[in-house]
Amino acid sequence: MNAAERYRTADRREKGLILDELCATTGWHRKHGLRALSKSGSNVLAEERAARQRGRKYDAIKEASFLRKRVAVGVKSELVELTKLRGVGRVRARSLFNSGFRTIKSIKDAPAEKLGLVEKIGPTLAQRIKEEAA
Repeated sequence: MNAAERYRTADRREKGLILDELCATTGWHRKHGLRALSKSGSNVLAEERAARQRGRKYDAIKEASFLRKRVAVGVKSELVELTKLRGVGRVRARSLFNSGFRTIKSIKDAPAEKLGLVEKIGPTLAQRIKEEAA
């Protein structure tokens, strides 16, 4: 369950903790985090669609899409690319990143045996991640 889903189903105390966690992870101000959590999903998609229809071509659309992915997975910006791989979430992405695998290309170029040595990733998952990256 991602941060936005957890936030929607949480009670008041848990919402505060989730918001604190999101702000600590991303470095956002609390108000920005609150807006991102409450707008994640369909509202952000609607805003992106409306911006495209109005002819906005600048990076705000890309940034909104990137922000939506970050909030959905609950990671810092450097881990978003790694979480695109099936089977790699927040924890495994952090393990890969800390082990020197910072991009999908670096995973693609590395041998599966080296990937299997990363914490939280065994030989079977390493092979699957390698196939996914190819």
